[in-house]
Amino acid sequence: MWTFNADGELEKIRFIGMNTLEPLTTSYKKREYFSQEASANDNKLLDGKKVWLEYDAGRYDPYGRTQAYVYLKDCTFLNVPLVKMR
Repeated sequence: MWTFNADGELEKIRFIGMNTLEPLTTSYKKREYFSQEASANDNKLLDGKKVWLEYDAGRYDPYGRTQAYVYLKDCTFLNVPLVKMR
């Protein structure tokens, strides 16, 4: 998921508690099956919607990636339906 941070910069957010499928082949990892479908589903759920992010004790993982719990404007905790789908 991508969102704008407080400085107006685009920032990639990883869902806390989700093992994200890797959509790209890198020098150390192959593209994982169904990664493109999972990404498309996430985009469908979030397209044009405002979200509220809640950070854990540490906002960044050991690789410097931003992680958060994601809520929709109506307070729906988005991490839960994503876990059920996968």
